[in-house]
Amino acid sequence: MKIKIKKNIFNFASAAIILVLVLCAFVSCGENSGNGAENQNGDPQSPGQNDENSPQGESQDAAGERIYPNIPDSLDFSGYEFSILTFGVNGSDQWENIDLTSEEETGDTVGDAVYRRNKNIEERYNIALNEIHVYNEVFGNSLKKEIGAGTHEYDLISPRLIDSANFMQSGYFMDLFKAPNIDLAKPWYSQQGIQEMSIGHKVFIVLSDTLLSGNDATSITIFNKQLIKDSGLEDPYALVKNGTWTVGKLYEMAKATAKDLDGDGEMTPEADRFGYITWNDAMVSYLHSGGQRLIAKDEDDLPVLAFNTEKTYAVMEKAMDLIYDENVTGNVQKPEFSGVSFEDIFISDRAAFGWCRLYMIPKLRAMDTDFGILPIPKIYESTEGYPSTVNVHHACALAIPITTDEMDRTTIVMEALAAESKYTLQPAYYEISLKTKYSRDDESSEMLDLILENRVMDIGDVYNFASFGDGFYQLALKNDRNLASFYEKNESKVNKEIEKMIQKFEALD
Repeated sequence: MKIKIKKNIFNFASAAIILVLVLCAFVSCGENSGNGAENQNGDPQSPGQNDENSPQGESQDAAGERIYPNIPDSLDFSGYEFSILTFGVNGSDQWENIDLTSEEETGDTVGDAVYRRNKNIEERYNIALNEIHVYNEVFGNSLKKEIGAGTHEYDLISPRLIDSANFMQSGYFMDLFKAPNIDLAKPWYSQQGIQEMSIGHKVFIVLSDTLLSGNDATSITIFNKQLIKDSGLEDPYALVKNGTWTVGKLYEMAKATAKDLDGDGEMTPEADRFGYITWNDAMVSYLHSGGQRLIAKDEDDLPVLAFNTEKTYAVMEKAMDLIYDENVTGNVQKPEFSGVSFEDIFISDRAAFGWCRLYMIPKLRAMDTDFGILPIPKIYESTEGYPSTVNVHHACALAIPITTDEMDRTTIVMEALAAESKYTLQPAYYEISLKTKYSRDDESSEMLDLILENRVMDIGDVYNFASFGDGFYQLALKNDRNLASFYEKNESKVNKEIEKMIQKFEALD
């Protein structure tokens, strides 16, 4: 069936698709402690499925075997138009979803994967998938109207993470732990995301393999290979592999490559070469790379302020040494960078390193000089792995509106889309598009594995209590180091908002 499109659908990216057709699986639910949910629908399993539980609380496919969802293989929903409301921003391509809509096969890797996945689901359940893509405040207004009128216009909602808090507290979405047919312990849902976004063992939004924005929103470091070579610096890939890729090492290398090219005594965006370029968003990336959080959760899965610790301040002092040194680092969100983009600076060989998100990689495809991909550096060598923050201002989630009139149909299609995407869309995006089309070397491919395996989110970043997360980002605009003062100004407001939110969530029962 051809997909119906109401508004502004864009097709992007690349060629081919990976289909893994191996039956048999290990399914796990584990303990329901906010990071998984048992399947409750009671439908017969598809051939080759297995409903055994594993103690790890996550479905297993270590042997590369395909896992199947515990839903019917096929059903006839009589040609029902299954509508998904998605978010966009006028003039920006970050939210022009390349993951939900494709009218035909064109030879593009991701577009063809989307087309085939959708065709498979449409034929399996006799539905027509329909993306309704709206911009800016129209998204919230459309959702509010839907909930107020109860018109059942949308089957799924795809909000940005940062916009989700008000929708969740207003009771717009279903608790996915209680939804039939959806097994949140399956690997096509982000387990770390579920742990962070649940409140009191309720979760209303989820990062799913159906969408690619959670990947695109992941924080990374990029570097100009030629500048590193010309400066006689160490191989950044080797530093990552031996566990010594730290913010101190990046600062050292950035200082060695920054240069006042026009000799006017100051670093200017149009003329000089920076050792490092960033956005404000890098602040939370470094907080996480030091193992710290804005907000943590207690034993009852409820949020508590976690910012005011000696370790948080020590972590951020090291990060701010790099981020705030204007002789080395350029923050492209500062006023003096108006009219000069991150891409302009990096592509013209005027930055040795850069903080960005994965969505930037295709934008650098035309760059003549080779560049490489690295994780965000650790604060301390002793930190396990390389935590990579999922940017909440970019990533979109999936939610079920409370107006859904056919819960079985909605949840079966949601689960089917996610499961199919894990073995079609995600490999096309990751293995074929990112790893082979856009990355420039084998080492970058290895780094991508490491980055996506270590993604993290922060409940304080997602819910942005009393704008505490946004305020933390904004400190970078003024090179403000006074974190204790920032905390003192916000502590009472954040705690009050956390308490109000907990009360609202309890009332949703």
